[in-house]
Amino acid sequence: MSEQQAPERWAIVSLLGHQERIGRVSEEVVAGAAMLRIDIPYEDGSFGTRHVGGGAIYEITYVDETVARTLAKARPAHPLGIWNARHLGVLSDGASPAIGDGQDDEAIDMEMPF
Repeated sequence: MSEQQAPERWAIVSLLGHQERIGRVSEEVVAGAAMLRIDIPYEDGSFGTRHVGGGAIYEITYVDETVARTLAKARPAHPLGIWNARHLGVLSDGASPAIGDGQDDEAIDMEMPF
């Protein structure tokens, strides 16, 4: 008996707290609980994975892959903010990651919730 592969689905997922995640979605069991897995595409071709519980979701809008990738690029959900990276000692006080938009660190911190 072979397992059927679920079709690949892409979506804009609206979460409580006015947060939004955009990427490839699937359902996955984590620690015995069903969760939505969101694989968020990054510009370098890699993905960042987030799991969210059903209670945190208030809307899912399914879109095609091109729309999802375009929106994810325009509104990236960074896995770690600059302030948090410095606080954890991952970045020195003078270092700034290559974001590509030329903004200063304070403005970037405001746009990168953790």
